[in-house]
Amino acid sequence: MNFDIRMPDIRLIYPIEIAQTRYGGTYEGGAWAAFPQAKYDRGCDAFGHDLACSSWWDYHREEVGLGATPNEAVQDLLMKLKITTSEG
Repeated sequence: MNFDIRMPDIRLIYPIEIAQTRYGGTYEGGAWAAFPQAKYDRGCDAFGHDLACSSWWDYHREEVGLGATPNEAVQDLLMKLKITTSEG
């Protein structure tokens, strides 16, 4: 039996951090976020108080993967970075 498995090359975005969003998607757009770790740290305003968080996400939403689950957040990040899947 042959399987068609398409896996993203995660090395292209490694390391990443996957975290629950502070406000569950109210400002962020998803309950989970996948941050390309080279660019962001956990202390950023993405996890700050209401105003800072809202402003941060307004500016950075297209640079961070978001989703209802961790897997969806990673897939969204790959899509936003235009990383395609490869046969595995």
